[in-house]
Amino acid sequence: MPNVGILTDASAHLLNKNFPGAERVHIHPLTLLWEGGEHLLPNQALSAKLPPTLLGETPPRLILPSRRELRARLHELALRYDSLLILPMESTLSPLFQRLLEIADETPESFPVYVMDTHTFGVGLGWLVRQAALLASMGKGLFDLLSALRPMRERIYTMLCIESLTYLHHTGLLDPAQAIVGEMLGLCPLFVLEDGRLVPMHKARSGRHMLDLLEDFAGEFGDLAEIAIVYGARRFAREARHLQSRLRNLYPHAAIHMAELDAVTASTLGPRTIGVFVME
Repeated sequence: MPNVGILTDASAHLLNKNFPGAERVHIHPLTLLWEGGEHLLPNQALSAKLPPTLLGETPPRLILPSRRELRARLHELALRYDSLLILPMESTLSPLFQRLLEIADETPESFPVYVMDTHTFGVGLGWLVRQAALLASMGKGLFDLLSALRPMRERIYTMLCIESLTYLHHTGLLDPAQAIVGEMLGLCPLFVLEDGRLVPMHKARSGRHMLDLLEDFAGEFGDLAEIAIVYGARRFAREARHLQSRLRNLYPHAAIHMAELDAVTASTLGPRTIGVFVME
């Protein structure tokens, strides 16, 4: 019977850590360099400490694991499994995907390793990891996991309202003038994740309009299995509760989760973020 291991990174937001095959999931930590110190992620408490804007502030920076560190991790997992599926965060948000590809190419043919471009992060990545672990626990092989996850990846949709635009500048997703002017004007743009890229779609005129847009986005789908509302607790806790109530009326039979923003997403997109991940 195939024995597949799952490796992901600290950006995977697992809403529930007790699921079939969880023992096969290995989360590689990420290091955040901020305020002269190194912080090991995942660290949920860190997201609440990040400044709301980076104007005049030291930007946090994710540090990639070294090639030596990743080689050692793959060697360790090769002793436990006969193949390995690696599910990192979306490749446009971090060069980690490319580095893992290079390391995977160095592994011997006797230990198949596949690095999948997930096109998602956070909760979306957590859903892919959970499904991969379930299939692996049922004795499915690496090819079976890929055949199931590729179409599933296309059924995960994301919309995010991001107020901390200076974070997007430091992440390389927005030019500095747009970020600074946008924050000064108090803009609240909404982005959708398309093929792993954040694409601007709307500008919310008010908090109520923002909730309307997020609800409309979730309402576009005829049948949803799961919905997750992620939010920065210091800015959007009340809005998240209102959105949850609205979506319960819209999808009474769907599983609806609420989760505070994880530290990787908060340090990449900013702590003043609220959004929905939906899975058909």
